[in-house]
Formats: sequence, structure tokens, C-alpha cells
Amino acid sequence: MRRPRLYLLNAHKNLKPKLEFFKSLGLSDLEVTKLLSRRPSILARSLENQITPCVQELRRILGTEENVLKAIKECQYILECNVEKVVQPNISMLISHGVPESFVLKSLFIRPVTLLVRTCRLSEVASEVMKLGFDPNSLRFVPSV
Repeated sequence: MRRPRLYLLNAHKNLKPKLEFFKSLGLSDLEVTKLLSRRPSILARSLENQITPCVQELRRILGTEENVLKAIKECQYILECNVEKVVQPNISMLISHGVPESFVLKSLFIRPVTLLVRTCRLSEVASEVMKLGFDPNSLRFVPSV
């Protein structure tokens, strides 16, 4: 109902490969259903040009399939963003502010939306949070941003 354009998609050509891809990641039928009911717009994204490259980049950043699934389950929107151009620069920026990489990566499971904002905005907020006295070496720093 929220995405009437999805009714125009060819089920065998467009939808079936995406559903199979999500299942191949290790998501159960119920988890795929929850994912797509929360973000039906994912079905309108290209499997080859958006979803697969996003998952590959998440694998590179997070290291394990289990971590990739945690990140996707926590923030379905991550499948719609360009991880290489949005998330990776934010990770690098936080590390440059003195946040340990392990803390930054944990934020993908705790509050991934933090890493989905514009890098310049996140940098401003990180600087402000540091001025408030939050230590970048504390686990509470990233959620405070």
C-alpha cells in the first residue's frame, strides 16, 4: 500500500532474485518479511547496482556475515545508501577524532543511523560532543554523537 509502484515490478525478474539474495545471506523467511515490510522501497533498488555492492562493502568493513546481518537487521535503510561514499568516510572521520575503530564498528549494531548522516555534519557533532567533555575512547561517545 505504501509503495504502489512495486506492483508494477516483474515478480520473477525483479522480486524473486532479491528475495533469494536475502535468504542466501542467512535471513529467515520471517526476517526477510520484517525487513521488507519496514523498508519496502528496498525492492525498488537494483540488486546488481545497489543491494549487492552495499552488502559487499559491509562485509569488507565488518568482516563477518553475522555482523553484516546484525547491521542490516538493526537499520534496514543501510541497504539503500551508498556505504562506500557515506558510511566509510564517517568511519574514517570518527577514527580521526580519536574514536577506536572497534567502537565505531560497534555503532553499526547499536545506532547505525549515526553513520548514515553527511560526514561534514557528523564531524561538527563529534567536535561538539568532545567539547562537552565526552571522551572519544569511551563506548558512550559514538551514541552521544
